[in-house]
Amino acid sequence: MRAIWWRRSQKGNWEINYAAYCVYGNNDGERLGLKQMFQEIYVPPLELNLDTKKIVLMHEPDNLKAIEQSGYYDVIVYGHTMQ
Repeated sequence: MRAIWWRRSQKGNWEINYAAYCVYGNNDGERLGLKQMFQEIYVPPLELNLDTKKIVLMHEPDNLKAIEQSGYYDVIVYGHTMQ
């Protein structure tokens, strides 16, 4: 992953540079269009390592309890809650 930084532009606006990682959801039929919009979009689950942290990104919380109880990941990110 790349570092996150903030800076002021020449116009005085704040700019941010960061890496954003995305995973497809269950209703994402237009995958080509999404791939063009987001540089980093993957079929879930996506496993990342940030420094010493293990992170998993997924859309549907399938097997969430088992993944959580395994203790393998430091961070679990999921969606599909419809809340």
